[in-house]
Amino acid sequence: FFFLMIRRPPRSTQSRSSAASDVYKRQAEYMGVLVELGATPTGNAVETKERHMKIMMEAREWLTYWVVYAVAAICDPVLTILLFWLGPMLGILKMAFYVFLFHPKTKGAQWVYENVLRSYLQQYEKRIDDAITNLSTELDQKVVQAAAPQAKKYGVEFMKSSISK
Repeated sequence: FFFLMIRRPPRSTQSRSSAASDVYKRQAEYMGVLVELGATPTGNAVETKERHMKIMMEAREWLTYWVVYAVAAICDPVLTILLFWLGPMLGILKMAFYVFLFHPKTKGAQWVYENVLRSYLQQYEKRIDDAITNLSTELDQKVVQAAAPQAKKYGVEFMKSSISK
């Protein structure tokens, strides 16, 4: 996973600088925030809280982006069929839409979520929660049913080996 985070440094930097060091500094900052939250001297408490809030806001922005991206990915095949007449421009428009979603200046994901998706999600929140609960229950039952014969077999073997010792 970490090799995906390492990027080539810009040409304007010295040849000895490393993009990997930027990644490690960022990771150290995140880890430092987590450590400081547990044992912070009172003088640094406000600064630590501000850094923590900044990290939480960044995480919220990315989570919002991924929710909007998931909905866009679900709608993509239907929109592709409906907008086939755009031809080669369709790919360019899709790319522009995704850039709009993640670019920090436009904050497109937040705008789409607040103005389009939020009302639908709130309207169907109960139904979505019920569906997730039902799927979770069914999955738990199927896992138990699938695992029970194997668990019984290994349990019997364990008991036999324990008694014979």
